[in-house]
Formats: sequence, C-alpha cells, structure tokens
Amino acid sequence: MRMSKGKVLIAGGSGLIGGRLTEFLLEAGFEPWWLSRSGTTRHGVKTAAWDPRAGTIEPGALQDAYAVINLAGEGIADGRWTDERKRRIVESRTGTTELLAQGIQTMPTPPQVFVGASAIGYYGDRGSQLLTEDSPRGDSGFLPDSVTQIEEAITTAVPDTIRRVIPRFGVVLSNQGGALPKFTGPIKLGVAAYMGSGHQYMSWIHIDDLCRFLVMAIRDAHFEGVYNLTAPEAVTGRELASALRHTYNRFSVVMPMPAFALRTAFGEMADTILDSAKVLPERLINSRFSFEFPDIHSALKDLKESGH
Repeated sequence: MRMSKGKVLIAGGSGLIGGRLTEFLLEAGFEPWWLSRSGTTRHGVKTAAWDPRAGTIEPGALQDAYAVINLAGEGIADGRWTDERKRRIVESRTGTTELLAQGIQTMPTPPQVFVGASAIGYYGDRGSQLLTEDSPRGDSGFLPDSVTQIEEAITTAVPDTIRRVIPRFGVVLSNQGGALPKFTGPIKLGVAAYMGSGHQYMSWIHIDDLCRFLVMAIRDAHFEGVYNLTAPEAVTGRELASALRHTYNRFSVVMPMPAFALRTAFGEMADTILDSAKVLPERLINSRFSFEFPDIHSALKDLKESGH
C-alpha cells in the first residue's frame, strides 16, 4: 500500500545527508521540516527548535508529521576517540532518538514511520566474509558496540505501533563532504593512496541512491526493519584507488599508506579506515528498489560530472 505525502521532520537536516535528502523530498512533493538549534536552514525549509542536550523540543514540532527521520549525531570522524568523545558519539544518537520518541508518544496522531540512521560499523572487522542483514554483529570494538546501542534505542524507545526503518549506512560518497573529498584531494596532486594492505573491503553508496531509498522507505509501507544501505559491489582499498585514478587523474601514482602511520595519526579511530566489511544489501536487492549507481565506476563518473 502506498502512503500519502505530508510533513517529514528531519533531525540532522543541515548535515551532508540531510541537505541532499531535503532536495529529494521537495522534488517528491513532501514538506520537509528541520529540527534546529540555530534556526539555520536552506531551500526555504521550515524549522522547529530543539536542544537535545537540554532534552527540549518545540511544542508542535511533531504535530501532523507523517514521518520522522533521525540523522542527528556527533561526527564519528571529527576527532580522536577519547573516552569522552566515544560517550558523546553514542549519546548524541541514542539521546536524540529517545527525545523524539518521547515527543511522538504525546501526539494524538503519531507519525506513521520513523527512520533511525545506523551504520555498517555494526559488523566490525570481518575480512572478506560476505555480510547481510542476517549476519551477527562484530565480536568487539567501539563501532559494533556503539551501533548496537543506537539500534537498541530505536527499537526500545520508538513505539512498535509505528513502522520503524533502520538503514545501516555504508561510506557515503558525495562531493559536498564525507570521505570522497579526502580521497580525491591527493589524486589531484598525483597520488592515489590506499590504506594499509589495500585488501580490506569498503562498502559504499552514492548519496543519491541513499536519498532515493529514504524517500521510498517513508512512502512505501513494505519497507520495515534493518536494511544494509550500501551499493551491491563493495571494493577493496586497491580497487578504490584504481577507480579514483581512472576517473580523476590517470597520471597519478598508486601507492600505500601504511597502517601504522594511520594508527599513529588517528589512534583507535583508524578502525573506520582499516576495518574490512564486505556488505551486501540483500534486502534492497530483493525489494522493489533499484540502484542508479551499482558500481564504483558509474558512481565516481556521476559525482565528478554532477558536483553532488
């Protein structure tokens, strides 16, 4: 059954994914709203005030919301993983989920769907093992532990009378931020670097495929539960370096960046680069969703030409 269009409340709307998603929602005929501490917005989008640290949200923010999407949270790669930063990374996600859930429970007419962002860090460092939504979580490490807490907050705080969608994001490729500018910067200087051995897998997704899924997921009641939000084809570090070289600078030199240098520079946070997760979006492949950019070459070609 197809759902009607309406107000979509986005926590984290000003971020990399939220900004592009807002454009997709507007094109699809939805009315996106941002929850904002500063009131800053783009695209003429309406805002409602909230302060997650104080546990406050503007009365009426959730009024008449058809869908709520939580993309909020402190950046995982914004600094070294001290104990304090780890705590903030987790609590900035579980706390916002709990605050939104509390607000939802006060609504006489609650939203029909809640989308809570998760991550493939759930699987940890798994080498070349093929990972689907049914694969168990990683044995240990900050990423599997933190993602488990984030998903548990969604499933326990958000009422089960509301359809819940939990996308596990892979590495999101966009020119506007995230990993891609960090990859393409050295390429333009003639160096196509891969990290560590280069044999570890990176599971990625073009930002437009990610946003197309989120729009489809809120409007189509067939989508529910956990989804790996990655392209069908993961790439190794060496394959990524080769694809970047082919797309951006054929004269660049492919060379390694040793794992010990990354560990020295980033500490435990280097796990986000060195861990290997070969993730398959099995539920998406078996759904009515189709990827516009299923392979790394088509994705990089579009990103180079489109500027998204």
